[in-house]
Amino acid sequence: KSDALYDTNSPGSIAGEAAVMFRVDANKNDAIAKVVAVDTLHSRNEESVQGKLTQFIKTHLPAGEKIDLLLSGENGDNRLQSFFNIAEAAADGAAIARFKHMSGEYPTATAMGLWLACNIIQQQSMPSHMIKKQGSSSAYKNVLLYNTYKGIQHSFILVSLP
Repeated sequence: KSDALYDTNSPGSIAGEAAVMFRVDANKNDAIAKVVAVDTLHSRNEESVQGKLTQFIKTHLPAGEKIDLLLSGENGDNRLQSFFNIAEAAADGAAIARFKHMSGEYPTATAMGLWLACNIIQQQSMPSHMIKKQGSSSAYKNVLLYNTYKGIQHSFILVSLP
């Protein structure tokens, strides 16, 4: 892991790789988390990303509930920081955590993020080195995973308690 990844103000990131595997089914018994919704966007336009993310949250988050944790794919690349800032603003007071200092940047890093989101929901905790900002809630019921790859491929995943 490299905590310095987020302290540099430069283009680029650390290359990485990982493999994840999930068993997904409709059986709620023994489930550790629920993938509520998944969406993607192919765009370099910040306003499009902001609009898509706002609509995603509004459409898929139950009325009266809020995001407890934004799990961000922030990767230290200053050319992409504006997209992560948009996601942080949309999280509206939620805790913010990052994971790419553990896995590096690669095309399917969102899968690693999803695995982490499920584990955070199951354990109701995470390592302190992941936390960028504490939130107002001490429980993680609704986790929003946002990632971008090269500032053009954006993914939005809402994960909740089963």
